Amino acid sequence: MRALRAAALLPLLGLTACGGEGPMTPPPPTPTHPVPVVVFYDVDADGVADPDEIGRVPGVEVTVAGRSATSATGNGYLVVNGVPEGVHTASVRMSTLPAFYQTVPGVTVTVRSPATEEAFLGLTLAIGVNNPYTYMGFGDSITVGDGSSDGDGYRVMLEALLAAHFGDATVYDEGISGTRSDRGAQRIGGSLDRRRPAYTLVLYGTNDWNDSLCDEAETCFTLESVRSIVRDVKAAESLPVVGTIPPINVGYDFRTPESRQDWVNERNEELRAMAREEGALLVDINAALVQASGGDIGTVIEDHVHPNDRGYEIMADTWFAALARPLPAAAAATLFKAPAAPPARGQP
Repeated sequence: MRALRAAALLPLLGLTACGGEGPMTPPPPTPTHPVPVVVFYDVDADGVADPDEIGRVPGVEVTVAGRSATSATGNGYLVVNGVPEGVHTASVRMSTLPAFYQTVPGVTVTVRSPATEEAFLGLTLAIGVNNPYTYMGFGDSITVGDGSSDGDGYRVMLEALLAAHFGDATVYDEGISGTRSDRGAQRIGGSLDRRRPAYTLVLYGTNDWNDSLCDEAETCFTLESVRSIVRDVKAAESLPVVGTIPPINVGYDFRTPESRQDWVNERNEELRAMAREEGALLVDINAALVQASGGDIGTVIEDHVHPNDRGYEIMADTWFAALARPLPAAAAATLFKAPAAPPARGQP
């Protein structure tokens, strides 16, 4: 019986030996290569990294063929490793964009041996003909820098942080000491025309408490004055950024009763809601100073209302964090987007 079974198997064995279907050999794996990418600020939104477009955008996650990497501070550089050979699209993860930045269509990259050419992926800001890389501080004596040892307040520190992060920045001073928000609403147009800033950093309300109209919430002009400023900023296609009113140093002198801090808290709640309604980026200067003080506001406020050097440093860090880091999706969805228009090149 065993002999018969063996004999029956011989033709099958012969077929296999003579070219019958045997085990399939798997194809060789597709070679993979690193893909270098630079994430840059595309000022004219043409998709080309022009020599004068020196701005870089760090912290942005770029994906190619399902693999990702994040752009570095200062140079916007990243390398996506393990990308298969072939033609792919480099795209941005939207939730990693800093406030106000917008994407352009993804960049096509050809991944090949021996090396894949560096790809430049541009991001845009809808600032019309305003000057790129510029930030305008707009407010009262706290914007001017009263209380700081050098008289510059937060501005020089903020400028250094922004320039190191994005590649370039200029922070202008359009503060006037002693002014109230209604005066700010009257003069914002002149400041916008003079500076044509990409961003406008609004910090108003501290002095409004001194006006009798602001003894009652119903007659106080702070909310509507700052709203008017924001709308003028938007109309000029500058990007609106609103800071909450800093805390006061309760008990410092006759100007700082506890009721004044209550007033500041009430106005700030109104400003937070207004920023959402108007599409402004809200920067909670008040909360940052209160937290940093550890319960002793005198450690960050020089006198009754003006920050000291430490307070201004905290303000610079807080403005910077809001401008440089991505927002939660819900907050990002409310931000103002001006109609895109090619900005004038070679602006001072």
